[in-house]
Amino acid sequence: TVTNANGCSSTSASFNFNSLGIDHTKNSISTMNVYPNPVTDNLNIDIQLSVQGNMKVWLSDGLGRQLEVMADEKGVNEIHQTLSMNKFAAGIYFLNVSTEKGLVVRKVVKE
Repeated sequence: TVTNANGCSSTSASFNFNSLGIDHTKNSISTMNVYPNPVTDNLNIDIQLSVQGNMKVWLSDGLGRQLEVMADEKGVNEIHQTLSMNKFAAGIYFLNVSTEKGLVVRKVVKE
């Protein structure tokens, strides 16, 4: 829930990805939270790896074009980023997270 200075508030469902079994741990992401989704202003991205490693996080459009890189880190086990979505038109985008173990893609809706 977010509340502004005027006391108006809005609640959005967050997306949680929790690695619970061997099929999920192959990508080395133990927790991935992307919220709010749908987003109007700022998109929060919190990712934890099950082991320290390299991670690249970027936003792409429906044609696969890389629009913005939020992180390209080596030897990390977590990333916490806020991406301003104000510069992007309303539509569907994709948050991509690449590690040594593979790629995870999540849909993000910009209102």
